[in-house]
Amino acid sequence: MKKLNIVSILIAPAALFVSVILSFGGLNTVFAATTPTLGTASPYSVLGSTYTNTSATTVNGEVGFTTGPAVNPAGTHVNYGAVPPYSTAGADQGVALSALASQGCSYTFLGGAVDLSTDTGHGPIGVYTPGVYCSTGAMDVGGAISLNGSGTYIFRSGGALTSTTGSIVTLSGASECDVFWTAAAATSLANNTTFVGTVIDDAGITVGAVVTWVGRALAFNGTVTTDTDTISVPSCATPPVPSVPPVPPVPPTAPAAVSVSFGNGEGTNNSRGNSGYTHVTPFISITNVPSPSSLPRGPGSVTYDYSVANTGTVQALTGVVVTDNMCNPIVFVSGDLNGNNKLDLTEVWKYKCTTTLSDTTTNTAMAVGYSDDSYRQSAVATAVSNVVVGVGSLVQSTSPVNNTTKTITIVPTLPDTGFPPYENNLPWNAAILIGILALISANVFLFKKIRA
Repeated sequence: MKKLNIVSILIAPAALFVSVILSFGGLNTVFAATTPTLGTASPYSVLGSTYTNTSATTVNGEVGFTTGPAVNPAGTHVNYGAVPPYSTAGADQGVALSALASQGCSYTFLGGAVDLSTDTGHGPIGVYTPGVYCSTGAMDVGGAISLNGSGTYIFRSGGALTSTTGSIVTLSGASECDVFWTAAAATSLANNTTFVGTVIDDAGITVGAVVTWVGRALAFNGTVTTDTDTISVPSCATPPVPSVPPVPPVPPTAPAAVSVSFGNGEGTNNSRGNSGYTHVTPFISITNVPSPSSLPRGPGSVTYDYSVANTGTVQALTGVVVTDNMCNPIVFVSGDLNGNNKLDLTEVWKYKCTTTLSDTTTNTAMAVGYSDDSYRQSAVATAVSNVVVGVGSLVQSTSPVNNTTKTITIVPTLPDTGFPPYENNLPWNAAILIGILALISANVFLFKKIRA
């Protein structure tokens, strides 16, 4: 009996160690995601059988439907309604959906429904790297998530695809051209969502009020519904330039042109011109400053001050819109010096928004503008700030400065509890190793006691 106990004691730690290693090793199986070809569906911002809109929505990109809205959206769209290539675009949407569905999952969320902003099983909370993310139930963007790194992102929901009011999807090294969302049930984006990527969902796509979306709503066999939103089609891969390129139309007062490029930091631009042409590249910047920067005594009122500037080199920006996922309404204060409703190169527009915070809050402000020419290229910038409520004076602010990102952090003087966000936490792998060593030591002690 003693021999059996000794063998069991010696085998148990080894079996535990092997199982731990194998279980964590299984998480490292990665399938490289690839971006599908959208074909003639690529220039569409909205594509559906029925398109419903009853308010002042702006759509920059083609709009396809057979049953149209009560209120036509503003914005730039050459093709509107069921004119060609509407039917072909519907077929190409189906081909793209099949290509997305054929790709293996690099990570499957446990437990059915998932909130992408709070899940920790896939990796760091709220941060995603290129891959195919699958759920067996509904998928919700319940807060802020960041897509980090160059590559393809595919989010495949086994149920509905939703967002929570004020949620935001930001890019850090990723491109809106390479972000895709599919769902087995209907898609619904809540009010004040800031969203990125192409949604393909024939079950229907409903966009809540004051949503800012760089991407596409593709539901060729379903209904797309918008409400006081701004949807802009992204600029994606440019096909090879023909041997004899066409001559682009010259605007009445053509500005000097520069090659299309993307800025560093938070500011980006989305070219919407014809392939092979040279365009003026617009840029925009925004700063986001909360006052007060902390509420150490508990809930209180905070005012956010935003400064928006045209950081391009040639022309004004039109259709400038500022949104904040945690504060509304945003009020224009000053800056349009000549009253032309255009953000000129020498102007800085000031905005303000006041709200009451009860908990520590991270907010993201976004500025969107469009080049003042026939191409209507979009420029986008974001700025993030954090107000700590009730536990000191931690403030983080991220804003583009000369097309770079600047971060300022003031850490409160509090005891180190050993919990996040402190950097000296014990890593999980070290904790496992220490636990195994402790278990082995205990078994050795018991072994000696048994032999004694």
